[in-house]
Amino acid sequence: MNISSDLQSSTSINPNHQYPEKISRKFEEITSTASKNRGWATFRDLYEYQGFWYYKGFLERTLFVQEQFKAQPTDIILCTTPESDAVRLHTLTFSIMNRTSSFESCNNHLHSQIPWLERDLFPMHKDSVSSYPKGPLFTTHIPYTSLPKSIIDSKCKIVYMCRNPKDVLVSQWRNLGTTDLDRISLNKAYGLFCKGVSNYGPFWDHVLGYWEATMKWPDRVLFVTYEKLETETSFNVRRLAEFLDRPFSLDEERRGVVRKISMKNTKEAKRNKDVEDQMDYLSKEMKDHIDQITKNRFKNSGLIIG
Repeated sequence: MNISSDLQSSTSINPNHQYPEKISRKFEEITSTASKNRGWATFRDLYEYQGFWYYKGFLERTLFVQEQFKAQPTDIILCTTPESDAVRLHTLTFSIMNRTSSFESCNNHLHSQIPWLERDLFPMHKDSVSSYPKGPLFTTHIPYTSLPKSIIDSKCKIVYMCRNPKDVLVSQWRNLGTTDLDRISLNKAYGLFCKGVSNYGPFWDHVLGYWEATMKWPDRVLFVTYEKLETETSFNVRRLAEFLDRPFSLDEERRGVVRKISMKNTKEAKRNKDVEDQMDYLSKEMKDHIDQITKNRFKNSGLIIG
């Protein structure tokens, strides 16, 4: 099903719709001068841009989004680091926004209902006009400090979901290749991750950017954790609905709407959970070291995860 018409956004891309030459020039300039690292993949470099690391394709798409995306005040941007199980956040948000529809069908083809800024807004052919998806829901991995200016200026809602860095590390490593032979060693991935070198990393800078934003603008940026969504689902469903200006009525509470949405989240989590035993991959020394980095990086911020 489609998002109901009353929720549709007038979000747009640059009216020209064609791939701007200035982006091509900027992309070539960055990739020719930026720091590079090939530690994660034999044939793919990570490029440093605005303090974060991107694979070449994601870097070009990020530049395109920064230049072309025109957010509207009614938009809702769902943000995560890669491999944080964003489906959980997408399912809850979409269910809240569309709760008058069938609970059984409202997340069918969810990926087509929530466009990914770095993929779905990027033109397939740079010399042709593209048809761009509408909002209000969008998702991205772009760090807060690198978001398109229009997102900040429009004061649209931003929801950020953070996940335990140990789970994120192992999930990124496991999903790096289709077989064990395609992957670098876990020790190497661990070393790079701890140094901040990973796709859209450093992880800790990514998290802190959105945490500081929610501390400054709590009415515009909501910060949630994967773990709290899992263990305190109903509470966070209500919290998310309030933030999105879609609070549950007393009648909805009586009819068990919150419970139904929470149950959908639980079922979706079980369906998509791929890190159930991932902590077994890391040695105690690795876990302790990552925990210490997290403690040091988040010191005096008020943020506790791990």
